[in-house]
Amino acid sequence: MFARTDRLLLRPIWAEDAPSLRQLGLAIPDLIQSRIDMPDLLVLSRTDAHPKPVGRASLARTRGGTTALRLWITPEARGHGHATEAGRAVIDMAQHCLGLSALTACPAPDDAAALRLCARLGFGMGQGAGAQLALPLKNDKKIAKFCLAA
Repeated sequence: MFARTDRLLLRPIWAEDAPSLRQLGLAIPDLIQSRIDMPDLLVLSRTDAHPKPVGRASLARTRGGTTALRLWITPEARGHGHATEAGRAVIDMAQHCLGLSALTACPAPDDAAALRLCARLGFGMGQGAGAQLALPLKNDKKIAKFCLAA
């Protein structure tokens, strides 16, 4: 799946991305393998002439059986709204392309930036223990037909 926002391109991670991912400090083998129906995505800033990797996004099954949104933005790219923009794009894909009914997020309780991001994305306290946050989704079949798979 691909997503294009005002400033970002989210696309599947390919083997050819290995050199760029190593520079970002990301492990390659576990990123290429899909955890759900959606592969891990490379988040690219497309504000310059050449798209620049600024992070990754994925959906992953938790031990409790829920689907968790996972985002990581490079330290240099933080504070510019990339995580919010990428998070909204992945939430839209989860809702409209994959037909998921809910997502969770599991930020560290002492990670104020991640907690603020979750609040901006609409996550609220879920049921159960820990810092797991929940986001119910509405499935709109009219929009789902426009989703493109890789």
